[in-house]
Amino acid sequence: LMIPRDTMTDIIMTDMSGNEIGSNKQHITMAYSFGEGSYLSCEYTKKAVSDMLDGLSIDKYVAAKTKLIDLLTDRLGGIEVKIPYSGMETINDNWIFGERVELKGEDAKRFLRYRDTNESFSAVKRMNAHREYILAFQDKFKSEFRKDNSLIDKMFKDTDDYICTDMQREEINELMRDLAQNESLLDENIYSLPGESVTTNLYDEFHYDRDKTKELI
Repeated sequence: LMIPRDTMTDIIMTDMSGNEIGSNKQHITMAYSFGEGSYLSCEYTKKAVSDMLDGLSIDKYVAAKTKLIDLLTDRLGGIEVKIPYSGMETINDNWIFGERVELKGEDAKRFLRYRDTNESFSAVKRMNAHREYILAFQDKFKSEFRKDNSLIDKMFKDTDDYICTDMQREEINELMRDLAQNESLLDENIYSLPGESVTTNLYDEFHYDRDKTKELI
């Protein structure tokens, strides 16, 4: 379930010393920033998502530093994606809408992070690039795992310094092996939070539809 970073919902607020002072409706991306940038930030985000989804239990979380995108993309020898919308040619002449390109290193991060901040709701539009990368990453991972069954161990070494999670290594290993060997995540398995984008005087806001979200759950 892809949740726009500008989704407005109740999040935990803290004072400058980190003491909780209640909750307030803010952009959901701010939930992470009221923590310490690690486990507490993840717990605040987890609670915000769970509350927004009508109390749906969030089993586990993983947060990753963006440097990990470069490392894992290169670990797989590059990932081929289709440029999902126009505008990306401003950061790479070859990134023309509809063209297929191979991402390596920093380019993978640039592909995932790019958005035109002068364009309203560009963060919602950017999720199309995230969807494209997720599906392409999965396909390349499956292909490379068939050639090298030690790939997961190598990827773990890449991630050690860059993730925060409440999962045990054995749990992640099981999920990765399941991804490598069993059914694939399909485009129709990726949902977007129902709602509408609203422009305010200061920031973009995404107002989710509570009734449609309940139906989706």
